[in-house]
Parts: sequence; C-alpha cells; structure tokens
Amino acid sequence: MIKELIVLLTLAINTPIVIDGDTIKSGGVLIRLTDYNTPEMGAPCPRERALAARARLELQSLLPRLRFELRTCATQNYGRLCMEGFLKTDEGDEIPLAYHMVTQGFAEPYICSANHCPKRRSWC
Repeated sequence: MIKELIVLLTLAINTPIVIDGDTIKSGGVLIRLTDYNTPEMGAPCPRERALAARARLELQSLLPRLRFELRTCATQNYGRLCMEGFLKTDEGDEIPLAYHMVTQGFAEPYICSANHCPKRRSWC
C-alpha cells in the first residue's frame, strides 16, 4: 500500500518517466500500463526494436493528455504496479490509452484474466 501511495503522490506533482510503450516509472516504481502490449526495447530483432522506439515516443508525446488510475494486476507482474491510462481527446472526452495505442498500430490488445495472459505476438 505504501508503494501505491508514493506513486499516486508522485504522479500528482511530477510527469512520469516513459520506459517503453507500456511501462512508466514514477517515484522510483515501475508501472505496467494495462490492456495493451507494445514491442520490446530489448528485442533480439532490429524491426521490433524500431517499433518499440516508435511506441515509446508515442507514449511520451501523449503524457500531457493522460490520466492514470491504479488497477489490480491480473497476474504476477515482476514487482510492477498496474495502471490504466486515459487519453483526453480534442473534444474533451477520454478514451482508454490502450484503445489509442492499438488502433494507431503501436500495440496489440493484451488483456489478462486472473490466471492467464494471452500469448504475445512476434513483432519480428
């Protein structure tokens, strides 16, 4: 609970650091953004690394228009917290960040159940 409080307080006063297209860092804590998966920055093939860099830049560019809510992680998550992102549109509405990242081609849908996450696609 302390980790969650630190993150919420830090997000209230600072912009998070973008690690990759689906992970941010705030208050020294890694946060997995839910419901989508982007290519990996450390992937073995150059194509996936290039796609990962594009997804990271997109997330970075969206930060001023994002709002985050804590979520319970569906599965073991390597010590990260989970949050859902919401993107403010030009019309003043909000859409899920996952929807934007997927429909713009930066990510794939990635929704885990209580005991299982879907197989990740190959971006190579």
